Amino acid sequence: EYCKKNKITVILLSNPIYKSYRIGDESELNVLRTNYLKQLTSTYSNIIYFDFEKDTRFNVFDYNNEDHLNSDALIRYTKIINTKIDSIEHYNSLY
Repeated sequence: EYCKKNKITVILLSNPIYKSYRIGDESELNVLRTNYLKQLTSTYSNIIYFDFEKDTRFNVFDYNNEDHLNSDALIRYTKIINTKIDSIEHYNSLY
């Protein structure tokens, strides 16, 4: 409520993880997390969620391990996030 009242956009994201790490996609914890994020974004118009967990722009060579990108991939990922944020800022500036 504080952020909404003060016109602050909250950005949540899930980082890329390698497919073998996602075997438990349908685990109770993941289902609860997904439902909670859907509830947050539908309740608060100032909350935006980007899910990069299954992003196909990253392959096996981009990871140090199953859930950590290597430094080269992190640079690319940062650019992807910046582009998303720039598009939000542009959208918000229209209103």
